Amino acid sequence: DATSQLLFRDNLQPMIRDKHVLILTASVTTGISARKAMECVQYYGGTTAGVCAIFSAQQEVDGTPVQAVFGPEDVTGYETYPSHDYRLDALVNGYGYSKL
Repeated sequence: DATSQLLFRDNLQPMIRDKHVLILTASVTTGISARKAMECVQYYGGTTAGVCAIFSAQQEVDGTPVQAVFGPEDVTGYETYPSHDYRLDALVNGYGYSKL
């Protein structure tokens, strides 16, 4: 939702309750989104069975191993920084480059 909380509608909740849930994601950079997903699974009564990603800069999130196809060692010069250490100058997406 608008506050970055994950939710499941009533019709989907039985698919999580008392189930082992595998979280699949494109990337795990800091682990914040994966952690939120794991908290959501727990909130709805499930157990996180694992986290899988195409790319991950993290080996684990809160003790849960992250299985990934690619890691930082596969991307030359890959670095990540805490958000308070930089200023955002522009956004790049499918529509192009937007200077802020």
